[in-house]
Amino acid sequence: QHRPTAKILAVHCLGPSSLYSSQNQKQAIYYKTMSSETPKCIAVGLDLGSFMARVAVCTDTNTSTPPSVVSNAQGHRSTPALVTTEQEEGEGDSKNAPSYVFGDAALRVLQKRKKDKKLHQYTIQHLVNLLADANENDEDEEIKKVAESSKNAASAFFAQLCTMASDSSAVAPENLRIVLSVPTVIHDDDQNELDAAHVDAWVETVQQGWKSLCPKTKSNKKKQAVVGILTDAAAVCVAHGITDLTNKHQKQYKHVLVVDWGASGLTLTQFQSCGSSGMLQQTSSQRDTSLKASVFVETLAKHVASQFERKNKFPSGEVFENSKARVKLISACETALKTMSNSNNANAPVHVTVDGLYEGVDCHIPISRPRWDMLTSRLLKKAQSTFESLAFKGDTVLISGSVVSMPSAKQIVNKAFDDSYYRGLSTIPPEEAVAMGCARQGAQVLELLEDHPQVNIGTISKSPICPKLSLSPISLGLGSLKEGECSSNGSNASILTVLIDKGTPLPAHITHVFEANSSEQYGLYQTSPNEKLVAKLEELPETGTVELLVELSTSGALSISLQGGPLVRIGA
Repeated sequence: QHRPTAKILAVHCLGPSSLYSSQNQKQAIYYKTMSSETPKCIAVGLDLGSFMARVAVCTDTNTSTPPSVVSNAQGHRSTPALVTTEQEEGEGDSKNAPSYVFGDAALRVLQKRKKDKKLHQYTIQHLVNLLADANENDEDEEIKKVAESSKNAASAFFAQLCTMASDSSAVAPENLRIVLSVPTVIHDDDQNELDAAHVDAWVETVQQGWKSLCPKTKSNKKKQAVVGILTDAAAVCVAHGITDLTNKHQKQYKHVLVVDWGASGLTLTQFQSCGSSGMLQQTSSQRDTSLKASVFVETLAKHVASQFERKNKFPSGEVFENSKARVKLISACETALKTMSNSNNANAPVHVTVDGLYEGVDCHIPISRPRWDMLTSRLLKKAQSTFESLAFKGDTVLISGSVVSMPSAKQIVNKAFDDSYYRGLSTIPPEEAVAMGCARQGAQVLELLEDHPQVNIGTISKSPICPKLSLSPISLGLGSLKEGECSSNGSNASILTVLIDKGTPLPAHITHVFEANSSEQYGLYQTSPNEKLVAKLEELPETGTVELLVELSTSGALSISLQGGPLVRIGA
């Protein structure tokens, strides 16, 4: 498909006679006109949700420039993560390559299918999961065949997303550098982690889709499009600048909670700051799949179906049991909930409208805000109890997801976490936070490559979330006693400064300089969970500055050094 921007530029530069001579020449014109003399890479963030996908681009490596979310051909800022063929299975010419349709077009094709299949079977997440399972079990030929078909379909979808990013930023596809956010698995130890096999499958399909758009040159074969992989919660932290060391509020972010309430359910992820590095460590994660977005949509769809049946005297349950009517109704309810979330008037009613819903009869059912609150009261009470039972003692709460944008859900979150918490940047829409965070992370990677061109992309950390670390179980501080006072447990000591906080990632290496006073005795004290003297600092100069070095290893070994001298193991 010829790109309009390239066409206009080519007419001016080369003349209309050379536009349509061959497909290769069209590509050459496109790359010559859309790319500058020195190709500049741009960062692309892909939010690959359970059912929807979003694309964000950051055209400037200056991370202060906010990313922009790309609209698709229908003008929507989100695209259904669906892909299918124009013909049903078993139809068409098997010798030719299948013709894929994506997003809203795929949804319309599936609505017309005679065979009743669930939409889940056509989602990108399902196709990539098939590929990941096949990579782990590569002996079965039938599984290999299904995996190859799934890979081709998914990569075609990613090629479409890359085309959207390329067209919106006027940059050739080979100059796109992508950061992904992919679905995660929560294990028994409350860790929200990326599964290695599935990550490889995601990267493999994105890379194949990206390469299908690039000129087949030796340099492009060696290029790696994917420069980072994030979890959804990590991407939200990046979007709000939590990991940005240049952010003036950086010191406030010690404990962060990310409330991700979307298609996969209600996920609560807690992070802890790793100090001045700007890194975060994930401490816990929990997910309730019974509160996912599809449950809210289905609740509304069943209510609208019952009202439609009562109004038109159809048998109870007949409309929702019809596969075509159900798909149409669910799509209309999703649109109605988006309208409710984006409305400036939270109490304004929304209308669910479907032309020819069942047996040629049109559907037009108004839904008021009190009615919606009543329908979802059970779900909202369950979410409220989840927030109340959460043991979170932090300073920052960030939100993301499509459900949390609904007025009633937003009200519950605001009630659970008041204004005393830092709530992030108001310019980041909750449903677009993940895509914008991925794009911002990509811009940070490109900025690093500009400053250090010798760095290999493969050596760059894929996430601002550090691996599981050992944390300090105690707090240590420098304390003083007046001459003549005695304290073995530290109760009478005056703590001058805390050197190592409880929960600090280990190993810790702290250097502190203080002014000594001959009338005081100095020591290293444990300040929590209980107070006690750990070590006395003797033979200090009567006056002047003292340099104290404190090291705490991952095994809990404590060592100190004075005035640049050798380290002395405490308790050895």
